[in-house]
Amino acid sequence: MKPKHSTVRTALAVTAVALALFAAACGGTQAPSNTVRGAVVAAAPVAAEVTLKDSSSPPRTVATTADASGQFSLDVTGLTPPYVLRARSPDGSGQVQMHTVSGGGSADINPLTDTAVAGASRHEDAGQSYDDDDAAEHQRTGDRFLSVLTQLRTVLAPLFDLYGIGADPLADRQKLAALLHDVRFTVRRGTVTVTNRATGGVIFTGPLSDLASGTFYPENLPGGPGTPPPTLDGAALYADNCMSCHGPLATSQVRGASASSIQAAIDANRGGMGSTTLRALTPEQVAAIAAALSTSTTACTYTYGDWSACGADGTQSRTVVSATPAGCTGTPVLTQSCTPPVTACTYTYSDWSACGADGTQSRTVVSATPAGCTGTPVLTQSCTPPVTACTYTYSDWSACSSAGTQTRTVVSATPAGCAGTPVLTQACTPPIDGAALYTTYCAGCHGNSKKGSSASSIQAAIDSNRGGMGTTALRALTPEQIAAIAAAP
Repeated sequence: MKPKHSTVRTALAVTAVALALFAAACGGTQAPSNTVRGAVVAAAPVAAEVTLKDSSSPPRTVATTADASGQFSLDVTGLTPPYVLRARSPDGSGQVQMHTVSGGGSADINPLTDTAVAGASRHEDAGQSYDDDDAAEHQRTGDRFLSVLTQLRTVLAPLFDLYGIGADPLADRQKLAALLHDVRFTVRRGTVTVTNRATGGVIFTGPLSDLASGTFYPENLPGGPGTPPPTLDGAALYADNCMSCHGPLATSQVRGASASSIQAAIDANRGGMGSTTLRALTPEQVAAIAAALSTSTTACTYTYGDWSACGADGTQSRTVVSATPAGCTGTPVLTQSCTPPVTACTYTYSDWSACGADGTQSRTVVSATPAGCTGTPVLTQSCTPPVTACTYTYSDWSACSSAGTQTRTVVSATPAGCAGTPVLTQACTPPIDGAALYTTYCAGCHGNSKKGSSASSIQAAIDSNRGGMGTTALRALTPEQIAAIAAAP
């Protein structure tokens, strides 16, 4: 169901007043504090490594490790707010990585704050915002953090209301933790998507730059706190989380795996299974996957909803209305490529530049009409640059190298701006150094006693292996090399 933009934007304006009510919880405008403390929560509390970066230039950092309940505390005496905080897996694997912003005092870190940091950052990515050491970027993120959090609270109002969360979504950790246990926040390429962990259904999706234009799907809301989880589709969970590595369910490499062995593999990050997505699976979901792996499979016949409108990214989606027979398995086709409606641009260009030495010339776009059109302007073209053949003056050829080449350099090329390919190398016959060959192949056994031997006698000794002279190295000598050895002084 698409929210009415005017209604959502009005609600955003109204709820912006709530910023003053929970600024202290997020660190946007509160009085400076020498301590920043909070809790790290994903789908459950996380004993993560927490690093805080201040807004100095260059920035300074402090770090600590959250305890098993996710609690942490950092001393920020002498540091400059606002602070950007990162929580990540203590083993450095990056399986858990979330962010928040604080001016001091409270600074909980969870998927909601991570999404708000992404929306507040010019990068639209929380990790890039943290890695950016520009103090102005940290200040911008800190200034906009609360506003984005308020917008998220507004566009997700039915979800937050379901869990009894008020205007300040960070005020009640227990209620927010219950919500995060049931839903997943994902930010990718500037778009936030909220999904139901139990069913995989999309609850909300929209651009961070304009959350009010997003789409809310109330039919995919979880049951709320205290509601028994729905019957889990183990085959669908397997398809979403396991199939890319282990193959289709019917021929899976891990057929018959128990829930305990699956959970152990996730906990030990066996084969890369310790990803944030897999760690977020509930015990019930893991059990459903194990059950699907232990049963015989029947291919599903799906009934689908209508395709959505074609998105700007060239994809459209649909939902599964039903899958028959009961207990069947399969992978429904929920997305497909499409061609979004486009209006081709009409371009006005500048004049072509002079033809460059590389045989191209360029121009710029003066205007593109109508507004919002798409297209690829032609900004370069091939051309024939004016060419004058060079007359070269060369240095003398170098001595012939052992590789059989000699070189020379260009002393001058006329006229100025000419083109051509000077001849700088040529083949030659290198002189054979008989004395060096004698030292290499003969002196070790004969000293100087064989100097003056004829080429024929040397060749005869090699051919008959006289005195062990029939080695591979000596047999490889050319007649020219043997003659040079015989002639060596």
